[in-house]
Amino acid sequence: MAKEQTISAVWPEFVKSAAYQAVNIYPDGLIKESVKYFNDLLTSQFPLAWSQWQINEISLTMHAFVEQGLFDPDPDAIEILNATYAAIRAFLRFLVAADKIKVSSAQLEGLLTEVEDEDGQVTRESADVDALPRVVDLGDGLPQWQAATMEKLLHYTRDWVAAYFESATWKNRKLNASEELLSTLVETLSVSAYVDYRKTPKSWTKTAIVGVMTNTFVTETEFSDDEYLMIAPALKAFIGFVGQKGWLNAKRASDYQRYISAGEPVMLGLAQDQADDDTADDFGNDVNDLLKYPEALTALAKAIDPDSDQDYLKEHQ
Repeated sequence: MAKEQTISAVWPEFVKSAAYQAVNIYPDGLIKESVKYFNDLLTSQFPLAWSQWQINEISLTMHAFVEQGLFDPDPDAIEILNATYAAIRAFLRFLVAADKIKVSSAQLEGLLTEVEDEDGQVTRESADVDALPRVVDLGDGLPQWQAATMEKLLHYTRDWVAAYFESATWKNRKLNASEELLSTLVETLSVSAYVDYRKTPKSWTKTAIVGVMTNTFVTETEFSDDEYLMIAPALKAFIGFVGQKGWLNAKRASDYQRYISAGEPVMLGLAQDQADDDTADDFGNDVNDLLKYPEALTALAKAIDPDSDQDYLKEHQ
């Protein structure tokens, strides 16, 4: 069974959705961090996969989130609350439209109306982007998150990727990595390294690169076994191209490639552990299902040993 879908895995689909277009006035990093915050807030109280989310869990989490924002003494708190709420609202609408959660559109819209009417400070309209602080303290002990920095790094890394796809290096590549895979890798690494370590692609450290590879790439993304094997070679080839173009200096590009190589075996080991855990969960679920239905267990035993004289389960029911 494939791993439960994660924010990074569905992000390309979300970005193309009508729900995202309604909030794309905000920086992509702010939207993603808002969604991640709500997801973490909900799952910390209700450790459920998206497919198990019900309107009750979403409602309790949404009200707790809004209450936190309303009682925040920061003078910019209301603007930040409304921007964050708009991003969360858009993502929830996307999940409903894509049938990724078992909540109807009517249930979700009813909840949103309730939240917006309850306090009067949470608005249906988009927050004033110009009124948002360009520097935000996320309370993680790192240098303050800056919207301008996120916008800038996304702009130039996307330019790097576009140039790479047009290059002879890409067209003559031996590795069978797709454009979608490489784009996902570069954007996830760029965003996560800044959000989690406050490092941009021009200042990545070994800690940031290895940290994203062994955490985000394993727990927040969905790759096949073959794609996991391509991650390090694909990223190193891309970094090599960027270094050749002079967008990173040669030593920094070489260092990044070494850091990627250092993170690869740990990442692959953790990904295998995750896959083993998923397999164990599937096996446990299959056994539990069989125990609920004795006739299915009998049929399974008969399929394994069709000799009716040895049909122990039938004799002892």
